[in-house]
Formats: sequence, structure tokens, C-alpha cells
Amino acid sequence: MGCLLKFRTNVNAVFSSAFAWYGRRVGTYPWVFVLGSITVNALLGLGILRLTPKTGIEDVYVPIGNQAANDRILLKALFPDKSNTDFYQHHLPDDGKYGAVVFRSTDLKNVLRTAVLDEIETVYQSILNISFADPVSNSQLDYRSVCARRSGNCITDGDYVFSAAFKTDKDAQNVSYPKYNVPGYGQLDLSSSLGQVGTQNGLLQSAGSLKIRFHLRQDSANSSELSSRWEDAFIRAIGLPAFGQGQTLSELAYATSDSLNEELEKNTGGDIKWFSLTFTLMITYASIASSGGNWVSSRGYLACAGVLAAGLGIVSGMGLVSLCGMPFTSIVGVMPFLVLGIGVDDTFVMLSGWSETHGMSGIPERLAVSLASSGLSITLTSLTDVIAFCIGASSPFLSVRAFCVYTGVAILFCYVNQITLFAGCLAIHARRVERNLHIVTCMKVPSKREVLNAEQAPKTPVSESSTIPGDTQAFERDPSQDHSAGTNPRTDDVTNNHRRPPPKVVQSTELAQPGRMPVATKCKLCFCVGEPPQNKYEDESVFEKIPRYFLPKIISSSPVKIIICPLYFVYIGVSIWGVTDMEQGLDVKNLVLPTSYYRFSQWNEDYFDSQFMITFIINGDLAYHENPTQARLGDFIRKVTQDKYIRDDFLLSWMEAYHVTPFLNTTSEADYIAGFKSFLAYRPEFQNDVNFNLDFSKILSSRFYLKTVGITSSMRQGDMMRQMRELAKNSGLPITAFSPPFIYFEQFVVILSNTLQTVGIAVCAMFVLSFFFLPYPLIVLHITITMTTIMLGIFGFMHFWGLSLSSVTMIHLVMSVGFSIDYCAHICHAVMHCLPEGTSRQHCVSLALGRVGGPILNGALSSLIGVIMLVNSESYIFKSFFKMMLLVIAFGLLHSILILPAFLSVLGPLPSDNEERVTNGVKKLAEKNLPLGLKLQTDSQNAECSVQCQPVT
Repeated sequence: MGCLLKFRTNVNAVFSSAFAWYGRRVGTYPWVFVLGSITVNALLGLGILRLTPKTGIEDVYVPIGNQAANDRILLKALFPDKSNTDFYQHHLPDDGKYGAVVFRSTDLKNVLRTAVLDEIETVYQSILNISFADPVSNSQLDYRSVCARRSGNCITDGDYVFSAAFKTDKDAQNVSYPKYNVPGYGQLDLSSSLGQVGTQNGLLQSAGSLKIRFHLRQDSANSSELSSRWEDAFIRAIGLPAFGQGQTLSELAYATSDSLNEELEKNTGGDIKWFSLTFTLMITYASIASSGGNWVSSRGYLACAGVLAAGLGIVSGMGLVSLCGMPFTSIVGVMPFLVLGIGVDDTFVMLSGWSETHGMSGIPERLAVSLASSGLSITLTSLTDVIAFCIGASSPFLSVRAFCVYTGVAILFCYVNQITLFAGCLAIHARRVERNLHIVTCMKVPSKREVLNAEQAPKTPVSESSTIPGDTQAFERDPSQDHSAGTNPRTDDVTNNHRRPPPKVVQSTELAQPGRMPVATKCKLCFCVGEPPQNKYEDESVFEKIPRYFLPKIISSSPVKIIICPLYFVYIGVSIWGVTDMEQGLDVKNLVLPTSYYRFSQWNEDYFDSQFMITFIINGDLAYHENPTQARLGDFIRKVTQDKYIRDDFLLSWMEAYHVTPFLNTTSEADYIAGFKSFLAYRPEFQNDVNFNLDFSKILSSRFYLKTVGITSSMRQGDMMRQMRELAKNSGLPITAFSPPFIYFEQFVVILSNTLQTVGIAVCAMFVLSFFFLPYPLIVLHITITMTTIMLGIFGFMHFWGLSLSSVTMIHLVMSVGFSIDYCAHICHAVMHCLPEGTSRQHCVSLALGRVGGPILNGALSSLIGVIMLVNSESYIFKSFFKMMLLVIAFGLLHSILILPAFLSVLGPLPSDNEERVTNGVKKLAEKNLPLGLKLQTDSQNAECSVQCQPVT
């Protein structure tokens, strides 16, 4: 323990000495640091001009370098796009390019009624006629010009309902479900286009919704560009009020392949306005919370400087990161709200440290002592936050990585601004106060005493003291005591009543009698007087005094401790319950604003089964004509179809179809391939499922398809993907399982492990850091347990607030690690410093709360103000940030001012434990940090253990 204390003393002494040296320089040349800081921030802020936004779902919210992305590259390389001649949706390596519409009847009943279907067909024809300009050919093109084709025909899913054959069978109730043969379309799976279906004896009776998907070409760069132009025209046309006029029996929801990305760009743009309101609110609160004293000593402008320092840190941080090429994602938009709160917290800490230096002479020396104490405190809190975000920057999610980099750098610049810009403003403020200059006009003003003396001076004789004329009571002689010869007291009173009595000497408290003063004097006393504070209590505001008074009294109460203990264990139990039920993964439709036209995703999820086509790619040299190979492939298909996630009634395989035809010939590989070529003339839909070498003598790769059952849970979707990959890996065959939605399922697989790993590393880093600055095993144990229970509560209560574990909330969890240690480290650090003055555990905790309770409470309130405006946000990202920040602030504050002090008062370190060694260590540290000519004096009154600096006598 002695070595640890010596180590901590030496570390703190180095930091404190460095800050003291630096503080003297700032106090001597404040304008150099202020103007230099503003100039550097402004120059770095110019980097914002190179800010590069990135909003693609796959780019931002999907793990970088995931397996599904690599598998898709393989699929594209083996099977080229043929959307211009031989289009099948299950051939696509992604969602493709499309425009889609979901129809439902206004009465939410059968959408296949003749009148409703006729109205829908009118809308369908209008969509086919939507046109757009082709800048290359300078002509107008429509859907038929860019549609995906097969056998020369446009492929539009769901348009079979407008065929005469379907209408005839529908009216006769002779439509089979889910498989149905339509002339000109072949056998179709109606479940992909009809939702909320009613059947009887396998025949279609009704459908509550209809989905029509207009597939577009993407086989070349030019066709993709034209398809994108049609998508834009599609969105504009349907969004016009005139579109679908007369449509009274049905309503629709629509989207294109780019709708989600386009709407995501609007996700945070409309909510940036809240930052300006938050900035104004933060300045107002900080000014009020720090505006104690009078018109000279008031620190209101200092608080504004603290907010400005945080704002400049945000600007310079964003500028530097943008210059380095880091893309700006929509979730980074919440960063200013967070950094602003952190910056104001540091401002309160530095103001508190400045208040402790009253009684010292010389601004450089006062700033040296102030930074020696508060500078170390904000260094610790800023360091924990920056380290947490540095660890988060290693995340595979670009959204998390970008947020952590932008926020970490902004916090670093905010910290630098606090010790340069704000520290310089602190010295300038001290100079103004020293010269007795008004906070608003910067003109020299008199003190209240001087104004009152001046008001009375013209009416009184010259005197060294203030007097009130005409007051005879104080100078009335007692006649019984006046017995001089030849005098009559009564006669003297009568004859001398015209004489002016001598003036009365008045005390300063008797001068303030507003009722006897002119209005001008009253106004002057209200707005134009002031003087430097004589002690820190005159300098502090009510926001700083109230916590110091009430918090120690609350935590000293035995009933409060009795209530806290069971409630704490209930909190832990509820948190564990929430953790076990927490959902994983980001539902991308949540990223869209509620006011967006993009309700298609919700309708699609509500009305249609979430079934996915799984492509199994065989990429290797297999002897398909040999029985052992066929047996191994057949065994693999049987195992997959027996899985709980896979339908056992669906298999789309060229091998299965080929092997039951007379074209099959397994005599040799050449005969097998020759028979397959003949088979393709009969079943051309399989021609893009097999790859041959140049002379068509060997099959290089092939693929077949299975379909899943309906899976809506994100955890089950991720588990299904893992299971398919595991089956493919264990088959002993060169098989790869892939489906376009796997790109989005990747987050479901890695989010939990990645979050636990990132948060775990961050917690360990915080543990090491706390042990570095607070090497007291019992204290470090309390910090670790408190930090763990805060994180447990945040994890658990996410479920109760409707938040899932995703790349969005993962950012907030990483942030929470730094915040949680900030809260608990403050109180533990204060308890350690109060051990020499305490007489018991409870006394030490009371002293510590008196010292840091105010800054903790005001810091939490400033952080809450920093995000409170987001409660009105429409953005999921901003709303989830507000919810998570509220959890962090609430749990962190409750632990730091109630739960942790309650346990420290019972299970904390004893003041008698190594008292002499601790006392000597603390005193040695404090005296080492103080400027020459000062001595250490501790003050345990008013629930404080702060260092009071007095001149050495």
C-alpha cells in the first residue's frame, strides 16, 4: 500500500507541477492563449469543407469485410447479370433495381374484388406510362425501355392478377394456392405477391394485399443509370397529389431499391436545428448556474466562454477528421450534443478549482494552483472518454468507427480549449475583477459601501465616518445626570431645542435604507455597484451551494441507507431480466423518418411472409456424373431441408430437374454435359445456374436454391445464416451458402460478441487507468463494481425502452463506459482526499459529497440539457441517443451521489487505516503543488476538505 501511495503521489506531483507551471504562463499572457486557441480552431474548422457524407445502409451499418460481401463478390464473378435477356429474381446477387407498390383496400378487406382490382389496374397502367428524359439520346423513355426481360418480355412480379386467365379462375374460385399455373407465366408461387390470404381446400378465396414489383435492368453501367432515372421519376410521379385521382377503393405504399438510402440522408438533416437550440439553452444554464456574486465578481461570461470552448472543439475536431478522409455518417450528427455536455462539465470543474484559490495574491499564482487541481481532474475524465472512443474506433461497423473517431477527437480538442481558451478567459476575468470593472460595461464601478457613503456625504459635516444628520435621539442628554451649577435641564431643553445636534456615527448595515434614497441611487445600487469576492462562498451561485448542504445530510440518514440497499438489488435483478430478453440487430426501417413516404417496408413486413431464397454455390471440380458425387450432394440437400429454418417442400435445382428427364446420361462426363445441353433447350431457366469451361467439356461451378420458412426475429435470422454456413462447411464439398439478405444479417451475428468485446476492453482499460490514478485496492474495487452495475442497468433497461442491441446503440454503450467511470471516480477520488480529515467512514463520505456533489450534480444536469431537445426529434438515431443518454445520466448520477456513497459509508476505507501515511502523502502532494510562499491549510467545516491557500506567516 505504501508503494502504491508513493507511486500515486509521484504521478500526481508530476501532473500537478506541470499544470502549475503552465497555469503561471497562461495567467501572465492570457490573450496569447485565447487568440491562439481561436485561430487554431478556426483554421482546423476549415477542414469541414472537405466533409464527405456516407449514408448507404451496406456501407454504414453492415460490418466491414463481412463474409456475405465476399460471397456476393464470388457469386457475381461466377454468374454474370443477365437482366436484359434472361432475368430471374433468385439469380440476383442483391436486391436488384426495382420499383415496388403494395396495394390494400381502404376497408382492409379482399383486395381481389373486381371493383378494387380494376382500380388497381388503372394505377398499374399509369406506372407503366411514367416517363423520364434520357440525356444521351435526348428522348423520353418509360418502364418498357428499362425493364428487366426474359424471352423478350418485361418481368413484373404480381401483374398476373390482371390476366384474363387469372380473373376467370378467380371468379370461379379455381385458383390454387400457393402454387398456381398461369398461362404465359408458368407455375408461380403466389405467396410472394399476395398477402393476408384466405384459402379453402387449397383454393384462394381472398387476399388482403397485393405486391407488384417492377424489375429493372442493371447488366451495364448505362442500363443501371437509366434504371435509376426511372426510379426517380417513379417516386416523383406517385408522390404527386394528382397521381391516382379517383382512387377510392384502394391505397398504396411504394418504394424503389434506393428509397432507404435516400430517406436515410434525411434522417438527421431535419434535426440539426435542435443543436442551435441546445447551444443557446446550454449557454443560458451555464450562465445562471455560475452567476454568483455581484456585477463585478459574476462569472456569467466565463460560463459562456466554457460553452464556446466546447463549440470550437466540435468544429476543429470535425475539421481535422474530415481532412484525414474519415467519412461523415448520419449518426455522427449526435456528437455535438454529447461533446457540448462534456465541455460544460469541465467548465464547472475549473470554476470550482478557481473558487478554491480565494485569499491568494497574484493572478498567475492563483491560476497555477487552480490548474494544478482542476486540470488533473478534467485530464482524467477526458482521458477516460478518449480511451473509450479509441477502443470503439476498432469496431467493424463504419457507423461506430466514424462516430468514435469524430467524438474522440472533438473531446480532445474540447479539453485543449478548456486549458487554453477558457483558462485564458479565467485570467482575463480575474484581471477585470481585480480592477473592479463591471461585467457588462467593463467600466470601473464603486462598491455598495462607496455609493452609500457618497449619497450621504453632501448632507453631513466632514467626518471620517458615515453619519446620519438630524438624529437627536442618540445625543439626548439624561437630565438626571447633568447637575452642573446654574443649569436647569428642563429649561436647557427648551431653550436649546433650536440647536442642531451633532451627527450620529452609523455602521455599514445601517446605510442600506432604500426607503430614504432617490430612485437613481436605488438603480445604481441594483445595477452599477460591485466588488471582488472576499471568499469562495461569495463567488458561488445557489446551484453550487445547495448540493453541498443537502447531499451530506441525505446520505447521513440511516433510513435512506436502509431504503437504498434493497432497491439496489431490485435494480440489479430487473437489469438482468432485461438483458436476457434484449433483441439484437438494427431494423433498417427504423432509420426512416415517420413522416417519410417510405411505409412500404412496414407494410411488406406486416402483410407478407419473411421467406428468403438461399443460394448454394458449388465452386470446385466435381464429377457430377458419378454416383458418389450425386449421393453426397443428395445427402447434403436432405440435411439442409431437415433444418428447422428450411422449407421441405421447395427445391429449385438443375440437377433434380435434369436427373428425372430422359436427357440424363451418366456414362461419362462428356455424355453428362451433352445431355444437360439438350435439357436446357427444354428448361432454359437453368442455363445461368451452371458454368462451363471454354470448350464446354467440364462444369466449373453451379448453384441450386432452397427457401426458408417465415423468419421475422433478427436473432433467428442470424442463427439461420450461421446454420446454413455450418452445414455447408461440414459437407466436405466446396459449397457456399448465400442470400442477399445475409448482408444485413451479418450485424445480427457479430453485434453481441463485438459489443461485449469492445465494452469489456474499455472496462479493463478504465480499471487500469483508475488504478494508475487511485492505487487504493478497496477504492478501485468500488469503482469497478459501480461501473459494472451501471453498464448492467444500461444494457437491461434498453429492452424496456424498446431499444435493441445494434451498431447504433453500441456507440452509446461504448460512450457509457467513459461516463460511468467519470461519475464514480469523482466521489472515490474525493473520499481518498478526505481520509486525513475524516473521523469515520460516514464523515469522510459527507466531506467528499460536500466537495464534489455540486460539480457532479451540475455536470449531470448540463449533460441532460445537452440532449433534452432531442426528445422532440423524429430521427430514430437521435431518439435512441436521447434514451441512452438519459439512462447513462440517471444511473450514473444515482450511483455517484446515493448508492456508492451509501456503500462507502459502510464498506469504504477507514480514516484510521494507515492514517499517518495517507495524511503525510496527501500533504506532501498538496504542498509540492503549491507555489512558493504558500502553505497548506485544511478546512473541514461546511462539509469540505478542500485545500485553502494562505500566505505563510
